[in-house]
Amino acid sequence: MKNKIDKISVVSPYKTIKTRNLITEILAEGTPKKGLIMFNNKMLAIRRWNLQGITIRSSFVITDLNSLKHLDDFVDKHIDTTSKLAHAAINLLKTLFNISIEFKIQDAWGTPQKNNTWSGMIGDLQRKEVEIGGSPVFFQKSRLDIIEYFGFMTPTRIAFILISPPLSHSSNIFTLPFAQTVWFSCFGLFTLGCFLLFFSINKEFTQEYLENSNEPKKKITLSDIVVYNVGAICQQGTAAETQHPSSRIITLFIYLAYMFLYISYSASIVAILQSSDKSIQTLSDLFNSYLEVGADNVSYSQYYFKSANDTFRKKFYKVKMASKKNSNFMSPEVGVEKIRHGYFAFQTEVPVGYQLIQKTFNENEKCGLQESKAFFEVGEPGLVMKKHSPYNELFRIGTLKLVERGFKTRYTKKYYVSKPICGSKSSRFFSIALVDCHQAFLTLVWGMITAVTIFFFEILYDKFKRHQNKKKKKTKK
Repeated sequence: MKNKIDKISVVSPYKTIKTRNLITEILAEGTPKKGLIMFNNKMLAIRRWNLQGITIRSSFVITDLNSLKHLDDFVDKHIDTTSKLAHAAINLLKTLFNISIEFKIQDAWGTPQKNNTWSGMIGDLQRKEVEIGGSPVFFQKSRLDIIEYFGFMTPTRIAFILISPPLSHSSNIFTLPFAQTVWFSCFGLFTLGCFLLFFSINKEFTQEYLENSNEPKKKITLSDIVVYNVGAICQQGTAAETQHPSSRIITLFIYLAYMFLYISYSASIVAILQSSDKSIQTLSDLFNSYLEVGADNVSYSQYYFKSANDTFRKKFYKVKMASKKNSNFMSPEVGVEKIRHGYFAFQTEVPVGYQLIQKTFNENEKCGLQESKAFFEVGEPGLVMKKHSPYNELFRIGTLKLVERGFKTRYTKKYYVSKPICGSKSSRFFSIALVDCHQAFLTLVWGMITAVTIFFFEILYDKFKRHQNKKKKKTKK
C-alpha cells in the first residue's frame, strides 16, 4: 500500500538568539489535488517581527550622570539631548519587537586607539559586547568597518552661534552712506565748485577793482577756495566774501547742493550706526574677524578640532582655539552666556544652543542672532549597530515605521527649539563706542600730523629764503 501525502509544507527554521530553541515558520503549503493553498509573501523582517522577549544589550553615551534621572521626563532637555531622544526611540522599538534592553553607560562616543581599537560606545560595538549603539553617531568613514547605520531619528546640526556685531566693527561706516558712484559724483561736484568759484572770483578781484575799492582787499587764492568749499560741505561759514552776483549765485547753489548731500549722509549714517554685520557666514569669515570663539566641551567636538587634517583648519584651531591658557572648550551654559555678552561665537548643537538662549536671554537680546558654518561639516547623526548584526534590517524597518507614524516629528518638537524670534528689531540699541568713531579720530590725527609736517617744511623754507636774501645782500655790498 502506497503512502498518501495529504499536505506539503515549506518551513523556515530560525532562532531569535543563539541560546533559544529553533522556531519554525511556514512559508508555503499545498496539496497534490489543490496545489498551492498558502504562500507567505511578507518580508523576512516583518515575518520575524516578534523576537519573543529576548534581551539585547545597548551602549549609550551619557556625559552628565544626572541625565539618567531624566531620560523620559523632558527635564534639562539641553543636556545629552540626542541620547535622550534616541533612548525614547529605542524604548518604542523595544515594545514593537517584544524585547528587553540592557543598557551599558559610556561617557564618550569613542575615538581611535592603538592597535586599531576604539574607546567608548564604538569600542563596545567593535568588541561585540553590545548589539546596539544607543546614542546617535555622526557619519565617519573610519567607523564603517565596525558599525552599520540603521536609522536617523535625531535631526540635530552643528554650527557656530553668535550675535551679529555692529557694522562699524568690520567696516568704515563713514564711507558706507554713499555708493562708490555717489562718492565720485561728490568729488566731481567739489572740483567743479572750486573751479567755478576760483574763475569767478579771479575775474572779480581784478587789479582795477582792488585799486578803486575803498576797503583794503586781499586777493583770494586757490587754498581759500578749497577751504571755502570744505566749509560749505560741513555747513559752516567762511571768512571769504564774494561781491559780484555771479560769484554769489555759484555760492548759493553750492551750499544748496551740499546741504542736500549733508542731510542724506547724516540720515544714512545714523541708520548704519544701528546696523549689524551679517557677513560672518563661513569659517574663513570667522577666522578673519576679531570675534573670540569657543566650542561645546563634548568628546566628539574636541576630537574633530584636534584631528583636523587640512592646513586652514589646523591654523584655525591653533589661532582661535588653542592660543589661550584657558580652554576654549566649555559647557553650553557658559558658551551661551558669552554669546549674550557679545563678540563671541560658540559652536554647539544648534537646537541645544537655542534651548538655552530661549531660557536665559531677554527679548531684545534675541535680536541679531545668526549662525556660521561649523568647524567640521557633518550630517544628521544616525543610530548604529555592530557590523553584520542579524537585527539590522529589522531595526531599520522599525525606525522607518516610527518616522512614518510621526514619532520623529513629535519628539523633535519636544526636545528641540527653533531659532528664537526677535520680538522687536528696534529694541536692540547699540551705544556708540570708540570703535564706531575711530576713523574720525584717525582723520583728526593724520590731519594734525600733516599740518605739523607742512609747518616744519614752512619753517625750513623760510630759513632757506632768509639765508638766500642774506647772501644777495652780501654780494651787492
